[in-house]
Amino acid sequence: MYKSYIFSALHAHAAQDNLSAHMPGHKNGTLLPETLKTAWGENVFRYDLTELPGLDNLHDPQGIIQKSQEQSAAIFGAQAAHYLINGSSGGLHAALMALAAGEEIFVPRHCHRSIYHGLMLAEAKAIYLPVTLDEKWGLPLGVALTDLKKAISAHPSCRNLLIVNPTYQGLSWQNAQLITYAKEIGLNVIVDEAHGAHFHFNPALPPSAIDLGADLVVQSWHKTLPALTGSSCLLVGSDYQGRNLTKVISILQSTSPSYLLLSSLEAAAIYLAVDGKEDIAHSLKEIAQFKQDLALLTTISYLHNDAWQADPFKLNLYSTVLNGEQLAAKLQNEHIYVEMSEANSCLLLLPLKFTAAYRQRLFQALAQIEQATKALPPRALTKPFYLPTIPQTKYPLKQALWQAKEAVNIEEALGRAAAEFMLQYPPGIPLLLPGEIISAEAIDLLRTYPQYQRLAVLQE
Repeated sequence: MYKSYIFSALHAHAAQDNLSAHMPGHKNGTLLPETLKTAWGENVFRYDLTELPGLDNLHDPQGIIQKSQEQSAAIFGAQAAHYLINGSSGGLHAALMALAAGEEIFVPRHCHRSIYHGLMLAEAKAIYLPVTLDEKWGLPLGVALTDLKKAISAHPSCRNLLIVNPTYQGLSWQNAQLITYAKEIGLNVIVDEAHGAHFHFNPALPPSAIDLGADLVVQSWHKTLPALTGSSCLLVGSDYQGRNLTKVISILQSTSPSYLLLSSLEAAAIYLAVDGKEDIAHSLKEIAQFKQDLALLTTISYLHNDAWQADPFKLNLYSTVLNGEQLAAKLQNEHIYVEMSEANSCLLLLPLKFTAAYRQRLFQALAQIEQATKALPPRALTKPFYLPTIPQTKYPLKQALWQAKEAVNIEEALGRAAAEFMLQYPPGIPLLLPGEIISAEAIDLLRTYPQYQRLAVLQE
């Protein structure tokens, strides 16, 4: 039923005895550094091709790429799909340029830094929305529907909205209500769904924004699906009425797209259609069992709240005696690498095929860590790297980014304008933007992070 349009064409070309007098320079894998040749072999390079006859063109797809994207759109329930070979950042830039160029747009303050770059490229005017933080853990939940309604009342001319679904920690919270309400009153809705590419494929997961009627949805397929790093997709909703997306994306994407990334995007979509639903359903049972296993431990657990509308494949582990960074380091000693560590927890991105063997190895490691650390004294919770209020702006972002700057001690920064994005990476969510005033609240939080004892501020 599903066809590997791109891969089949690459495979057919690679099977021939072709003499390469074109890019790339490795010439079908005949010219390779020995390190790569030994590690990867020659065959993978035979699939690393360029826009040859029969291989279509990502910037004007009319053949195999067009058919592949149409197939992926159908799999994900979208009107159209545009493959992205420079990550979701490029897709978000394109979405903002397509729908909000020169216009106002509601933007939540827990969005990734790439969105702020996109706002500059689109010359869009951001109207920032406050983000609700969890009262106990301080994690960003998202924008409350009541706060969106207040913003709309205060800015009735704004016709665009950006939403993050889910958060880096996997929380969707009130996003379904936000999207539904926004579309009811005629707003254009862009969704950063980088971490939610799998949502469409099981009703037990939070709903995908494309199923809720969003106009443009950007997904990082490489984050949760079996796709190569950097491969993402921009999905188009049925009511989209913005600029020609192929033209906008073409401005931002490389004119030498990687066919390895393109074929991995195609394969990831086919995987979801053929095996993904069954794998996800089985994995949800294994994850439920894993959470039951965690209940046997006394110092290590996971953060959860039914109101969060959390993705089960995002596991936020918490220890009563170790902070997030320490717990992540202990897991690394067990050869388990986590996605991110924060003040009070560390984040694990569980595979869509979460097997019993994976579950047992992870639990065994956590049990050993608990055994080795349970005698440590209980620790107090630390403030995470998020502000509950929106900072005041002194200079526009685009202007501030290029102004002269200087470094000062943190105590001298009160009331000064930030000169750089102040963020932790991951998750890449700025605490302060260039041009925003450094408040006492911000200094109180930054003081607890050693790398921020000197701050870059704008010269006055």
